[in-house]
Amino acid sequence: MAFLLALLPFPAPAAEPYVFVEGGVAWSFDRSNSDEVEFGDEPGGSLSIGIGQRYSIANSWSIDGEAQMIGQILPLHGRNDQREATADGRELWLAGLTVNGWAAYALDEQWSLYAGGGAGPAVVGAFGSTAATALLIGGGGVRYDPGGAIGFDVGGRYYWTAPTSVNGAESRYDGFGPSFRLTYSFDQRRSPDAAASASTTR
Repeated sequence: MAFLLALLPFPAPAAEPYVFVEGGVAWSFDRSNSDEVEFGDEPGGSLSIGIGQRYSIANSWSIDGEAQMIGQILPLHGRNDQREATADGRELWLAGLTVNGWAAYALDEQWSLYAGGGAGPAVVGAFGSTAATALLIGGGGVRYDPGGAIGFDVGGRYYWTAPTSVNGAESRYDGFGPSFRLTYSFDQRRSPDAAASASTTR
């Protein structure tokens, strides 16, 4: 996203760099026999960290470009290709790297709505084997920016991996769940103290 903005024929908007940590849970939609890996009814856990830049656009709009590392652990209940009745206590794990883009509309100086997604390579592991796949992420939510360096958002995420085989069992994972994000901005223009200091030096 940042690279594309740099190629625009007009001056790119000022960028606001930030880092974030995001956690959440996800339930798999594909729990039955539609593939050979049967996911459990319990939610799995998700944790992400990343860096990004926020570009302010006219009329209350902004665009975020991000690079994100994500990890997930999801409970399994069966392996259908071998008619295994239960796989309780076993898990499928996922590790991925995605490039994300989020468009946001500011409702006021503190609250905004956003939506977007990302894509990238990933690795999944289950039943003692690993496999490479592709990961897609989509979602949206509400952001709260109190005006300092720290920001928050609450939203929902949809996760999808391309069909792959782990230890001979075909896996088609997709899931959805709530997410919670903490963001730290390096843009000192957001700080009232920094703005006051800049005005006095002028």
